[in-house]
Amino acid sequence: MAPARQGVEMKRTHFKTCPTCGSEFQTTNMRKQYCNVRCTPSYQRAQAFYKDIKVKLPSGTVGTCGELLAAHDLLLRGYFVFRSMTPNSPVDLIILNGKKVYTVEVKSGYMKADGTISSPSAAHTHNCDILAICEQHKRRIFYKGLKGSLPERLQSEK
Repeated sequence: MAPARQGVEMKRTHFKTCPTCGSEFQTTNMRKQYCNVRCTPSYQRAQAFYKDIKVKLPSGTVGTCGELLAAHDLLLRGYFVFRSMTPNSPVDLIILNGKKVYTVEVKSGYMKADGTISSPSAAHTHNCDILAICEQHKRRIFYKGLKGSLPERLQSEK
């Protein structure tokens, strides 16, 4: 083996055994414990949490879950929340803030890696005041004002 060049530090290779899967791996980071991200405890916890949820649900059930999640969030923000009794209603929720009434349409969506919100079905919104995009697996709601400004309590924390 050739000697290291002067001024260049050679990183030492460590051989370790992954505590999750038992496979051997080599690393130059002495603190590394797992062979890959899928073996980390946080990934394992997430997989265990969603294992039971990965049942194929009808789209109407998924939509109902999103509406209930949005209603819960709005209640916690201090609004009175009214939910439609029929699946054919032009809006999903109506919220009351003092004397102001807002109509809310709830759609499923997710946050992209660049921080933008994507909701494939959001283009088909009805005539509502607020669009609530529900990222159900992370239990987050993003609000977007469609007719003017968004009420202050619904604006994202920055």
